[in-house]
Amino acid sequence: FVERWKDEIFETFVLEPEDVVEVQGTAHFIAIQELALIGEFEAKFIIITTRTYQKYLEAYEKNSGDPSPYPIPPHELHEVLGIGFHVKDEFHMEHHLNHHIELYTSCPKTLALSATMTPSDPNLDMMYRIAYPIHERMVGAGGEPFIVVTALFYRFHKPGIVKYKGAKGYSHIAFEQSLISKKSSILPNYIKMVYDVVKRRFIDIKNPKETCIVFCATVDLCVIMLDHFKKKHPELNVTKYTEEDDYQKDLIDGELVFSTVLSAGTAVDKPLLRFVLMTTAINSRQSNEQAKGRPRELWKYDDRYKTDPVLKEVRPEFAYLVNADIDKHVQYHEAKVEFFRGGG
Repeated sequence: FVERWKDEIFETFVLEPEDVVEVQGTAHFIAIQELALIGEFEAKFIIITTRTYQKYLEAYEKNSGDPSPYPIPPHELHEVLGIGFHVKDEFHMEHHLNHHIELYTSCPKTLALSATMTPSDPNLDMMYRIAYPIHERMVGAGGEPFIVVTALFYRFHKPGIVKYKGAKGYSHIAFEQSLISKKSSILPNYIKMVYDVVKRRFIDIKNPKETCIVFCATVDLCVIMLDHFKKKHPELNVTKYTEEDDYQKDLIDGELVFSTVLSAGTAVDKPLLRFVLMTTAINSRQSNEQAKGRPRELWKYDDRYKTDPVLKEVRPEFAYLVNADIDKHVQYHEAKVEFFRGGG
């Protein structure tokens, strides 16, 4: 998320390049602290990953309060660097680490950002309430729902042929691995089903520059889908966005993108995202709400969606697949109905 923050900071504020510092690992973080101690660190924005911060805290705690090789102990960092406002982005993704960082954060104001403060796990919800009490939270302004949510049910001719049990119960990764292993029977029909959904609900009705994301659980299935769609629609910029791919080229610039919820399900603002299809069955309320929240109001990217009488009627759609033969899929669907009540 670092590059996105850098871009948006420069878009929002009038700054010189040296005003924004991106911490490049441990050695750079140490150098910044040393400069601050002699009064020569003057940046207005510091961007640092939670992993780099985690190493800093670990060094301090393992050394029983000696911050070496860092020159400043964590509880004095903000004062020495002159930090008055500490922001943690998408804190729910590493809630324990971010809570840990909070314990050492000593500055006038802190802000934790997340669109999903209602986890399914009651123990996690309790920890959220301890770290971020309800009365200290700011609820979003809301507004009229603008996302259409659709559940798409399907069945297998022979339900028992696909395996989906993992070490902790239902596993959609195991489900996709089983599909892929049965290339001669089920996989072609599954691909055809996904293709038919995307073609009817996006490709056949898309306006210029509108985009689509399809979520799979595994990179292997993303690759298989990518190859199939590229052959079917060479006129479209069909891409894959997973760990090894390029954020701008493969995610933002792609018209039809295959990705995982881990890669593109959070903190992604993709222009003119008209259709999102989640093929994965996920029970986490936060993951579901984050994935559903990827589309934004289309008029934010093109004024014609406010003024053109036809485009004004276009609403982004979030659709998800439900296999009626698998109990967990049906249970997760029923949970989604509650999660998404009220629209988006």
